[in-house]
Amino acid sequence: VVFLNTVSDNLDDFTVVAAINMDDVDADTTFTVIAGKAADGAVYASRSNIYLVLAEWTYYQSASYTRSVFLKLRLSGPDVVFDTMMWAPGQLLNQYAMSEAQDGSFRAATTSRAVSGWWFDTSNNLYVFDEA
Repeated sequence: VVFLNTVSDNLDDFTVVAAINMDDVDADTTFTVIAGKAADGAVYASRSNIYLVLAEWTYYQSASYTRSVFLKLRLSGPDVVFDTMMWAPGQLLNQYAMSEAQDGSFRAATTSRAVSGWWFDTSNNLYVFDEA
């Protein structure tokens, strides 16, 4: 069980990831349980990793803005292991706004707005996270 403290201290949300060996029907299914709010949005999977996305509301100088929190789970045979947590300002549109490059870097495109909140203050950003 992985315990996360992303949005609140409450442990009333759980995410369960099951790894099933499709080549051996008799093999055991392994489960990874993430306690705490781990995902409420898009999920992206490559051959070696799964990324869960959480939209987090944050306050700065009495104004609110969003940021996207990315949880990286590494696929290692029948095991799913928590790897790291990353974040970027703005809100992710959907799973198509994420990708993983051949060198292992993770890319995410977000849309954010200025603290003023006007529609013309929005901006689109591309963030690239190196594999650590």
